[in-house]
Amino acid sequence: MNTGKLAAIAVLSTILNGTVQAAVASEWDRKLLFSPSSSLLEKEKAGSVTIYDGVLSSDVDRAMDQQFDRMESMMFVRTLYPAEGGAYEAEDDCD
Repeated sequence: MNTGKLAAIAVLSTILNGTVQAAVASEWDRKLLFSPSSSLLEKEKAGSVTIYDGVLSSDVDRAMDQQFDRMESMMFVRTLYPAEGGAYEAEDDCD
């Protein structure tokens, strides 16, 4: 196998690995967001804030509707917005 093919495989592997990790992290955050444990709810009542990283913008909108009473205990970073081609693009959180 030549070095060009190896380099292409390495790059593709890195990209796919990051995508899988992002999907797993997003699923974890989605579970915390919509099915919080009783201990998380107690922590939030005591003033704790949960940071949700890489959640889909549609899930943030859903949380605004369904979890409104918890909003002061939520922070969203690197929210994913639909991009061209069916992919998602992270917000850079900088203005």
